[in-house]
Amino acid sequence: MVLWIVWAQLPANGHRSEAEITATLRTWHDLGDPLTLRRQLVDLDLLRRTPDGAIYTRVARTDIPDAAARLSDRFDACGTL
Repeated sequence: MVLWIVWAQLPANGHRSEAEITATLRTWHDLGDPLTLRRQLVDLDLLRRTPDGAIYTRVARTDIPDAAARLSDRFDACGTL
């Protein structure tokens, strides 16, 4: 669910560079690893990137309950939750 909160804070319109997305994500958590956060957003199809990884776009989503289930399944598969 935390990723949905982060996703909701990303600008809905327009494209952002990798550096802009990374800088934005860096301000929203204390883990010191915005790259992993960015990768997880892409893996869950909350954020899309160009093939070269230079440009990112937030994906318009309305299926929050489904995403919560997907996140839960992901954590269960890792043995953590």
